[in-house]
Amino acid sequence: MRLPPCSGTSCDPRCYTIYNRDRWSSCTARRGGANSTPGTLSAIGEAIALAERAGVDPTRLVQVLEGGLASSAVLSLTTEKLLAGDGSSGGSAGDQRDREARQAMTDETVVRVPLTDAVHDRLLEMIMDGSLAPGAPLRVQALAARLGVSQTPIRESLGRLAGSHLVLRSPMRGYTVAPLLSGEEVVDLMHARLLLESEIAAQAAGAEGLDDALRENLDRSRRVSVGPTYEDYREYLELSAEFHTLIGEACENRFLRSALDSLPVHVQRFRLFGPEGVDDVEVSLAEHDAVRRALATGDPARARHAVEEHIRGVEARSRLSLDR
Repeated sequence: MRLPPCSGTSCDPRCYTIYNRDRWSSCTARRGGANSTPGTLSAIGEAIALAERAGVDPTRLVQVLEGGLASSAVLSLTTEKLLAGDGSSGGSAGDQRDREARQAMTDETVVRVPLTDAVHDRLLEMIMDGSLAPGAPLRVQALAARLGVSQTPIRESLGRLAGSHLVLRSPMRGYTVAPLLSGEEVVDLMHARLLLESEIAAQAAGAEGLDDALRENLDRSRRVSVGPTYEDYREYLELSAEFHTLIGEACENRFLRSALDSLPVHVQRFRLFGPEGVDDVEVSLAEHDAVRRALATGDPARARHAVEEHIRGVEARSRLSLDR
């Protein structure tokens, strides 16, 4: 498939399938043109962004989008139905609203996505961006009305967020957004990481295939764009977490792997950056690469030391974030 040169002012959705995601993410046409307001998207860009947020493969949506902006607008509405509900249903029962939200994504050109996952991701975004501020009450009924779904996916999502320590549940009070970590809690969390991840790294040193996996992770991490909002840095956050997960998976001790999975490291760290967004990409990636090189030697002591240096660096930067 051949496309005309990009004008920077118009948008062809097929670019998503032809060019890599990084080029798409930085495209000015995707954001409505070079003179558009920062943070805005063209209709096509918005539709694909919504699909990505909902966990739908955007390449499956190209058939719909090729019809032009009208088709894109239809897709945007149906995708938003999944994420926020459109209130156009004749019925008011929660189950009916959930069915309608799911039905919005059952067109033959898309794949189905669990409603709870979409609701969870939307609530996570609201917490990370601060629209649901630390300490704010999370009333199930109000959130269900706000997102246009029944209370069931809201409760399930809040339970998952509580597992990441982003949400607190108190008897008689219900759910609230968890406060940011205090300085003492940052120290405690990093101490737990030091004890756990240094041992995991020592055991994973020299593991077959690990170096290739970490190289690929770092290559992708260096290519992604990072901005001030959760949507802007979400992919980088996920890749940063994946780097540590890959090391954990190379460790044969399943109890250590389970303990690593239970630590709410990355979402808690990224909450501390504030409205300025992620500010330590270069130094963090340099530390990750140092960890990779140490692991590649197969020397447990070198691997342990590299991870300890990285975590101490993260602790120091986290405390600086708190002092702002």
